[in-house]
Amino acid sequence: MAKHGIKASDATGLIRISETAGWTLCVGAGTSMPVFPTWQELVQDLLTSGPPAVSGADAKKLRDSFPPEALIRASQELLELGDEDYRLHLTEALYRSIQSKASGLWPTVAKCLMARTPAHALPSEWRRYLALFSSSRTTAADLASAVLDSKEAGCAPNAILSFNAEPLFFSLINAQSVARIRRQKGLPDADDVVVGKGVVDRIEGSTSWSSTGRIPYYFCHGFLPLIGPAPTATHGRRPPATYDSKMVFSESDYLNLANTVFSWQSSVFTRAAMSDRIVFVGLSLTDPNMRRWLAWIHSQRLHEIQSMDPLIRDSTQHFWINVSSGSEPSDRWTEALVSHLGVRIVWVPDWKKAGETLGRMLSLPRPKGLPKPPPRRRHIR
Repeated sequence: MAKHGIKASDATGLIRISETAGWTLCVGAGTSMPVFPTWQELVQDLLTSGPPAVSGADAKKLRDSFPPEALIRASQELLELGDEDYRLHLTEALYRSIQSKASGLWPTVAKCLMARTPAHALPSEWRRYLALFSSSRTTAADLASAVLDSKEAGCAPNAILSFNAEPLFFSLINAQSVARIRRQKGLPDADDVVVGKGVVDRIEGSTSWSSTGRIPYYFCHGFLPLIGPAPTATHGRRPPATYDSKMVFSESDYLNLANTVFSWQSSVFTRAAMSDRIVFVGLSLTDPNMRRWLAWIHSQRLHEIQSMDPLIRDSTQHFWINVSSGSEPSDRWTEALVSHLGVRIVWVPDWKKAGETLGRMLSLPRPKGLPKPPPRRRHIR
C-alpha cells in the first residue's frame, strides 16, 4: 500500500546530510508562476494565437488529448518554420508576460535573466530586479532563499535540475546572493561595486562544467535565451555562449531522448536518483521519461533491499512537495500514483509554504517570528 503523505508541519529533518549522502532539488515550470507561464499555459497560447487559431474550449480539448511536446511540434508544422525561427517564436511567447510586467524596466530585467553570474549585472540592477518580483509571490523566490540558507548552513544541494526553459529561479538565486553579500559586508545601496561570483553555475549541455564549491544548475530540457546581444559583463567579459541546439521541447526531441540511453539528461537525473534524495517542486511528475527513470531505479533499489529483508514491501527515497487538494481520497490517489516511483509526498497548504517547508526538511534555522518546529523526526526510509 502506498505510504501516506507527510504534512509540512511534520517534515522536520526528513533529509539528513552526511559525507556519503546528499540531496538534489528538481524544479519545474510551476515554481515560476505567475511570472512565467506553465507548459500547459504556453501551449494554450500557441493554440489560441495560431495560425490557425482555435477557441479556448477547443484548445483545452487538444491539451487534454495530446501532450505538450506533441502540440508544440504541431504548432511548428502549421507555422511552417524551421528550428531556428520556431525557437524565436517560442521565446517571444515565453517571455511575453514578464516583458509586459517589466514595462520600462525590461532592459534591466532581460539583463538579469540572462546573466550567468552576479558580475554580469550591477548591484543596482539586481536591486531593481528583486523589487519588481517582491510582490509576485512566486515559489521560485522562496526556494532561492532556502537554497542560499542551505548553502550557508553547509547542506547545499549537490545539484539543481530544471525541467523548464526559463531562468527565473536561477536568476533569483543570483539576485538574492548579491543582496546577502552586500548586507554582510555592510555596503551602501548607492555603491555599485560588484561582489561575489554567486553560488550556481548554469549547465545547458554535456560539455558545460561547474566550478568546485558551486551548485550546478542543469537545464535538462534546454534553455530559451532571449534573442539579441548578450548582456554586457561588468568586467569586460562576455557571457559564454548558450547551447540552444540542446532544446528538448518537441515530440521528436522527446522521442530521441527516450531512445537514447546515455543522453546527458538521463545520466544527470539517474545519478541524482541513485545517490541522492531528490526533492521535487513545481512538477506534475507526469513526464514519461522521468517516470521511467524513477521506476527503473526504484525497482532496482527495492530488489536490493528485499534481498536483505524479504519482509519489506515498500520504500521511498525521494520527496515531492505538493499542494493538498483538500480531499483525502484525491490525495491518496496522488500518493499512489508516485509511490511505485520511490516518491513520497510532503503536503503543503499552498505554494507560499514550499520554501519554508524545504528549510524544515533540511532542519535549517527558522526565520525570526515563526513558531518553533516540532522535535526532529527519525529518518524515514
